[in-house]
Amino acid sequence: MWRMMTIALLVVLASSAVCFAVAEWHLNSGTACVGLDNASQSLTRRGNDGITNGSTSSNVTVVCPVQWECGGCGTSFTADDVRVHYYDRNANVVLSCYIEGIDYFGNWNLSPSKYSCSTGGGCDDPASGATYGAPGLPANYLDWFWAATDDWVSVDVRCVIPYKSSPSGTAYSYVTSYRVNLFQ
Repeated sequence: MWRMMTIALLVVLASSAVCFAVAEWHLNSGTACVGLDNASQSLTRRGNDGITNGSTSSNVTVVCPVQWECGGCGTSFTADDVRVHYYDRNANVVLSCYIEGIDYFGNWNLSPSKYSCSTGGGCDDPASGATYGAPGLPANYLDWFWAATDDWVSVDVRCVIPYKSSPSGTAYSYVTSYRVNLFQ
């Protein structure tokens, strides 16, 4: 009897440990992002460098989904590190992103916004100014080390991509990729 209970306890502990030891980086191309609404969807363009805004006058908001797939691990997870790579080639309007999450209890959580600037990791102040990049060169990035809850059931990254600054030029701003560290 003692031996059977010990084996059963070890099996339960082992299955729990496997589930909580799962951690994954989810890396996605910016082309996985979609326009937030019909107007944004009609203005976004996808290319080798990610998703861009094809408008010469309006900013667009894109939603970059994060998929959590851990068979047998339950429905909630933790997202503790998020990075968005971008090109911001509009001298007048900064690219910005934030994280939106819904926890196990139905609470809606928003991270602070990050804005494009010359500092790797982004700036907390939109007045810091845009940074420039060109396709083929390393993109700059925005970083969050943010986990308002350990009980996420849904997380996505939302970015506002500025309009093309020159109607005749090719100075598009892009979300090139994004990654999220998820674990349970």
